[in-house]
Amino acid sequence: PMEDEDLASLSVYKFQKLVKKDEGSVHRRLRSIKDDADWLASFVRRLDCNFPLFANLRCGAWYSPSFDGTCYFKSTDGHYGSWEFNLSRINLHVAEKCTENGGIVLVDSTRKGKPYPDSFNRTIPIWIGVINSIVADRKKAQGEGDFSDWKELSVPSWIDPSERNQIEKRIPQFVEKIMSNAVLLSNIDDLSRKMKKPLKALLFNPNSKFWEIDWSSLEFYPVICVSASRIQTDDDTDYIQGAGDDEESWAMGLTYQMFWDNWEDILDSGSNIETFIQQVKENHEMKFKESLQGESDVDVEELKKCFDFFGNSGIAIGNSPQGCSAATWQLFDLVINCSDVDYPQLSSSKEKYFQISLEEAKGQKLKICTQLPTLLTFFEEAISKNKSQRILIHSIKDIDMALLASYVIFLSFYDEQGNMLDAPQKKFTKESMRTMLYYVSSFSPQARLQRATLNEINRFFMSPTYGPPQVQQYWKKRLNKK
Repeated sequence: PMEDEDLASLSVYKFQKLVKKDEGSVHRRLRSIKDDADWLASFVRRLDCNFPLFANLRCGAWYSPSFDGTCYFKSTDGHYGSWEFNLSRINLHVAEKCTENGGIVLVDSTRKGKPYPDSFNRTIPIWIGVINSIVADRKKAQGEGDFSDWKELSVPSWIDPSERNQIEKRIPQFVEKIMSNAVLLSNIDDLSRKMKKPLKALLFNPNSKFWEIDWSSLEFYPVICVSASRIQTDDDTDYIQGAGDDEESWAMGLTYQMFWDNWEDILDSGSNIETFIQQVKENHEMKFKESLQGESDVDVEELKKCFDFFGNSGIAIGNSPQGCSAATWQLFDLVINCSDVDYPQLSSSKEKYFQISLEEAKGQKLKICTQLPTLLTFFEEAISKNKSQRILIHSIKDIDMALLASYVIFLSFYDEQGNMLDAPQKKFTKESMRTMLYYVSSFSPQARLQRATLNEINRFFMSPTYGPPQVQQYWKKRLNKK
């Protein structure tokens, strides 16, 4: 037990985390997650639809050992009065998968007191309203007919009509955001050619009544939003609704992948669970290091599937173990490793391998800025020798950091269509930076950059005198170069 003086020394934030951990022990949380996952698996079988199963990050990823993909619909984009359609979270891959397969199942959860997360109540209906509206406009412009009925905003019945009307008035503004972006508009046109009917959300949770549905007879593509947790009552003291939420405050470094690889032993560990989780993490680290050895004899076509390629630029992004193996040289001439882990099968090729640990800088003010001159200088020197090099930007631990490196490289050396510039870019605007962010993000939808990181990147490019001396020296040299 903590003494009074220990409690007094705690910050409010740390005290809240401590209370949360006491109120919801790790074992109770993981047991609740397993119970919810069992219900989800049975529910998906009852759906009998064979639609792809996607986790809405990050909470939703805890509720199944196997997903077909991920998405990121943020609850705050649906908060009352702050309704938003964020182009960096456009989730076009969800609409594409839904259209290709006739529907899709999205999984998320929410804490005690609500039947559905705001991501399902509002964010996804807003997203659907925007996608349906802009596709209807594009189809009409192509002479395919009148699709005005697609534009009707559909929200859950419990949303107040006044709120629905306020949201609907904002849809044209959100559509205009896409219309003014050539890169995104091109992707929308591809989707428009495939979509034969509008999207519509259907919401379910363990307390919902379920009826059999002939999916092929629907006049819309169903976006089936499943909140995996049942509604917790005051008597339900052993259960935690939305137990997968806010994992930083309770998981002790355990990830959902580690949990599902070891769930039986973890749940059987009882009062020793914290010690056992530490063992699981150590074993995972050992297997992780072994995976870095990789296989050198891999089919090239299979290898390609491990990476996301930025159009025809010759650059790809990835975080799969295959990107650490000697097989990588079958596809790429240069590898940029953004993690703090060395790739032993690649690092011996010093002229073709470059490591910069952007992960260490994550979340540290100014630290990212001090790393970028080294990365950009290396890249500029590399392409000066051979502009047609095939380049992999990789991070075995954090795909977000590989996206960060890709973003700043494209900002510096490529135009908004992914064509290499004759000389490094010297002038930047908020609009040009947003456009480039949408461009690189569209090729790697599973990765995302945090707002704090984006703010640091904006300062780096738009305020050359901002930051420590090495950053200012870099910009002085770059801006004076003819």
